[in-house]
Amino acid sequence: AGVGRSGTFIALDHILQKVQKHDYVDIFSIVYEMRKERVWMVQNEQQYICIHQCLMCALEGVEDVDSMRQEVHENQGYEDDEGIAESGI
Repeated sequence: AGVGRSGTFIALDHILQKVQKHDYVDIFSIVYEMRKERVWMVQNEQQYICIHQCLMCALEGVEDVDSMRQEVHENQGYEDDEGIAESGI
């Protein structure tokens, strides 16, 4: 149903909003409160890890999103075809 994945993003959004107003954020308590409303929000360890890693990136100020996109989408195996004869087709 995607409740865990959706819950991960909802929790992250909620946490990022709290971080702007408070010096301390209790991730577990936030998820616990969410789970009172909807069971299975953030289901497994990997989803908690994702929340922590995203939060750390936000707190460390990873602002250069364009360079991150370049790294992610750069095709390491691509070779320029300059010098290769065109078939004309």
